[in-house]
Amino acid sequence: MSLYFDNEKLFDAEGHLTDAGLYALKDGTLDDLGALEAAEHLSFCDYCLLRYTALIEAAPEAMKQPMRDLIPQVQNLMRLRSFRIMTNRYVSAAAAVVLGFVLWGAVSTFGLPDVSALTAQQPKAVYVLLGSNVLGRDTDYTSFLTYYRLMLDMISQALPDAKIYVQSITPVRPEVSAQENHAGLNRDRLCRINNELAAIALEKDCYFLNLWEVLADENGDLIESYAQPDGYHIKPEGYAAWVDYLCSHTME
Repeated sequence: MSLYFDNEKLFDAEGHLTDAGLYALKDGTLDDLGALEAAEHLSFCDYCLLRYTALIEAAPEAMKQPMRDLIPQVQNLMRLRSFRIMTNRYVSAAAAVVLGFVLWGAVSTFGLPDVSALTAQQPKAVYVLLGSNVLGRDTDYTSFLTYYRLMLDMISQALPDAKIYVQSITPVRPEVSAQENHAGLNRDRLCRINNELAAIALEKDCYFLNLWEVLADENGDLIESYAQPDGYHIKPEGYAAWVDYLCSHTME
């Protein structure tokens, strides 16, 4: 019998994380694929993110480690109703499983990013994925790129021996940009931003991973069989392809 949570029970019929799935994430009983699916979902879904944060806050004191230092920042950002926690857990040939918490917010609003949760883990590799949720509006993205540069600088300074992988913003289905508050997720704009991220990765001596190589079809759209009904969340088979891509694009 597997000690890991059944990934088939991770999401409910509406596409949200189940209560059991959230507990499994908190307790560390998700396998690598399940943790990756949950992490990506939390980067998009305010509803599940708030439930997960509430779950952590309600946990016994001894179970809040190593998240004790993270909780005040989470509470502050919750009051502002605009925050993101990204939990990445990837397996690669060169590094053990990496577990990191990345707080997302505009520099002008929330100040500097907090990398203390990453430094506490001392990972050999850090995989960064930000963007889709904050780029939905078709507006200027200069502040996003500025934040990204600053964040990479801070991670590099905090973890000088870690390899940093900048992942591209994932592709979406073509109908997504027609949805309310998602005009910024059109294919051409995402390509321009990804080109900027690739240049920033080169500038900061990081590695750039173009997820479109594995997740996009010949038109540059998210492969239909990988897409959830909303057009931008990804199905388990898409995550499996994603993980395989990460494992085969690791620097020794």
